[in-house]
Amino acid sequence: MNQAPHILLIAGSAEAHEIAAAMAESDVCARAVLRRTERSFGPLAVPSEIWSPRNMDEMAAYLRAHGFTAVLDAGHGFDADISQIAFDATARLGLPYLRVLRPMWDISAPVERAASVAAAARMIRPQAR
Repeated sequence: MNQAPHILLIAGSAEAHEIAAAMAESDVCARAVLRRTERSFGPLAVPSEIWSPRNMDEMAAYLRAHGFTAVLDAGHGFDADISQIAFDATARLGLPYLRVLRPMWDISAPVERAASVAAAARMIRPQAR
């Protein structure tokens, strides 16, 4: 008898919400983790919690404790440290790891660059997104 996959979804991106919705409609057992509460989107369609591993050992222990059979990483691009930790932990445990990556932005047009986040914030027009 085949058991349904038990997938850890590393969330944080808009794509993670689409993936969670598809998982909720399937026979996949899934749980999501986010580094912090999201500001832009509603709750995920699968059970979730705020958690981020500090290192590979902590991630490996979490994967084993919850019986995950794979990791699907749709985390935010700024959370690349968690992606690396998850990749290393799945490699150690022999679990499948899949990462969703957005295509690179085409910045061939003239762009303004800022020296810091604070400087970038000053460059944004009021009411702009």
